[in-house]
Amino acid sequence: MHILILSPEMPYPPTSGGRLRVFKVLKELAASNDIYLISFYKSEEDLRYKEKLLTYCKDVHLVPLPLKSFPDPRGNNDTFRNHILANKIRWYFSLTPAINSYYFSQEFQSSIDRFLERYPIEIIQFEHSYIDQYRYKNLIHKKIKKVLVQYNVEHDLYRQRMEYVGRSKSVIWRLKARLDSLTFKKFELNKVKDQDLCIMVSEEDKKQLASLLPDSAPKTIVVPNGVDIDYIKPVLDPATRDQQSLVFTAGMFWFPNEDGLLWFAESIFPKIAAVHPHLRIFVAGKEPSEKVKALQMKDSRYVITGYVDDIRDYLYRGTVFICPLRLGGGTKVKILEAMASGIPVVSTVSGSKGIKANDHEHILIAKNEEEFAKKVLALLRQPELRKELASNARRLVEETYSWKRIVAEYEKELKKMLSIH
Repeated sequence: MHILILSPEMPYPPTSGGRLRVFKVLKELAASNDIYLISFYKSEEDLRYKEKLLTYCKDVHLVPLPLKSFPDPRGNNDTFRNHILANKIRWYFSLTPAINSYYFSQEFQSSIDRFLERYPIEIIQFEHSYIDQYRYKNLIHKKIKKVLVQYNVEHDLYRQRMEYVGRSKSVIWRLKARLDSLTFKKFELNKVKDQDLCIMVSEEDKKQLASLLPDSAPKTIVVPNGVDIDYIKPVLDPATRDQQSLVFTAGMFWFPNEDGLLWFAESIFPKIAAVHPHLRIFVAGKEPSEKVKALQMKDSRYVITGYVDDIRDYLYRGTVFICPLRLGGGTKVKILEAMASGIPVVSTVSGSKGIKANDHEHILIAKNEEEFAKKVLALLRQPELRKELASNARRLVEETYSWKRIVAEYEKELKKMLSIH
């Protein structure tokens, strides 16, 4: 098969759940198919990874992400955001959702045109609905199939993001953000209708989409997130780990991760620290916000690492992995990686959604802050429980969430769509 992947961000290095998914799917499909990639990039430093991508792709074109949108709809906290007044005014009066404007580029359009003319593309795979806003010449004539990969029900996540940011904004800003979210919802549902195949990463998200768009169900399948079980090996003996440390690995530019950590710090950690006053919390993930950095300034028990070269250094070290998420959707790669590494996990209900893990068998799931604290404390005092959960979790990952297994099933679905036997 000849597959063109359109991505809003560089899939390499795989430093976030979204990047990791694109890269792993791309890599596995490339073993027996011709893969082409057009992707946005943020900085000149990103360009040095093009050669790595070309080891898997037949051709790669990288397009600079235009600095023109207000606000940054993906919630990045780095200096890339361009909050100039002209962009703010443009957003207020625009009828196009900010997220669409943010990811539109004439160079990206020209790259699509060039690839479709040059290569025998059979499938265009869109990473997120807002990437499917371009023209595709001779799509019907060439019998090219469209596949949309939805990491969440995107418009619902977009609404959550706008509400989260809007807490500190004016009434007018919040009203415009609400209109923006509704406009994007209409756009997204129309794009789902237009696909030959729609990919959701969890059964919950598939059901949510079907409730909004019943006709989408027959052409929607679940392709979950996964983990590289050869790269992340299990460390199951509690004696080899720190006895007094919690770990949270997450891209801290992403607003559900920031919100979850701040909630944990305010409402959960004090209950745990009352019993374990010397407990340390390692927060490993790139681009921590000022609010996250402030945790370490106020309390030395927090270790905010920023970007780390190898997340396994923390997964293999910690006593308990925490996932205190209250917002967001999809399937959390961070939990799958923790389960693969042998560190027992305590998660909220929201954080564990989409993963076929049973409470008290593979993971501990908390419904509120009191439960969360109690379950962390239970693991801290019971090394045998930690080992049992970790062993069960690793087995589940091997049986269900190996990238090789997941992409092999996905490849079958693509062949079925093209009537390839």
